[in-house]
Amino acid sequence: MTPRRVLTRHARRAVLGAALVAGGCTFQPADPPSGGPATAVRGDEIIGGGPAADDDAVVLLASFPTDRSVLATCSAVAISPTVLLTAAHCVDAGTHPGYIFGAFLGADASAYPTLVELEPHLVAITEVHAHPSYATTAPYPADIGVAILAEPLTGVTPVGIRRTALTAADVGQPARIVGYGQAVVGTPSSTRRQATTVIDGLDPDDTVRVGDATHLTCVGDSGGPALYDGGAGEVVIGIDSYADNGNCDLPAHFRRTDVYQAFLDQYTGDAPDPGPDAGAGGAIDAAPGGGGGTDDGGGCAAGGRGSAAWLPLAAALGLAARRRRRHARR
Repeated sequence: MTPRRVLTRHARRAVLGAALVAGGCTFQPADPPSGGPATAVRGDEIIGGGPAADDDAVVLLASFPTDRSVLATCSAVAISPTVLLTAAHCVDAGTHPGYIFGAFLGADASAYPTLVELEPHLVAITEVHAHPSYATTAPYPADIGVAILAEPLTGVTPVGIRRTALTAADVGQPARIVGYGQAVVGTPSSTRRQATTVIDGLDPDDTVRVGDATHLTCVGDSGGPALYDGGAGEVVIGIDSYADNGNCDLPAHFRRTDVYQAFLDQYTGDAPDPGPDAGAGGAIDAAPGGGGGTDDGGGCAAGGRGSAAWLPLAAALGLAARRRRRHARR
């Protein structure tokens, strides 16, 4: 299993170990190359897909320390006006100590190539919660979490979650994947993309595999949703957690929402009884200063100090770990 993170130059020494256990996020160098201008670390795109301009419930989740030395990005999806659903490895305190979190709501963040330019366009997040049972070792059980917005979203329709258990009858059915991850392995992007694919299979634990030979998630798609329409409209059936290698050539494992609905309900208020899998553990308060705009934001990526570089290290991480998660640091 390999994490999908890219580390920034300053963050790489400190966070590389964590990056190898986080799926689909990327960490990128905070400072520009010697003698050159700073560029921003970009989230990556869905492989085999196209633009997802209408999927406005899917956002870019950005996080960075108070010294702005690293920018990390993931994908997330709004499941209520104030709750974003994402992967636990995108928000856990161990790899995001004291980080500021914000959400970019637009379909393309390329107009804001540095952290200095991006931060004013982030919607503030007040706190984040990883599932209390989340483990940072493969296969990363309970890799699911939430981010709580400071203000309710307007003009965005949240997506519901799947509550009934997936069965063998769902395997082979069409599904959609959405995120800000790489469209070409190792090539950065900050565009929200989507692709129609299939439910590849059910794992024996808490994940469902989604993807086919030509439509896949990649680095930067961590925390992005797999959407399935069982006849009553699309719902989130899972959140991108990890892949079995670092090549972006296999279906990814998505944490199932039907398994963790009680945990999610305690934040959305959709159920009066949180149930046995709910808990307050794993929560951290987002540091103040998350920005105030309502622009774009997908897979985890990290960038750097003020004008952060978005240079992807996904290829290096793919060589360093057999299984990759989809979190990126810029």
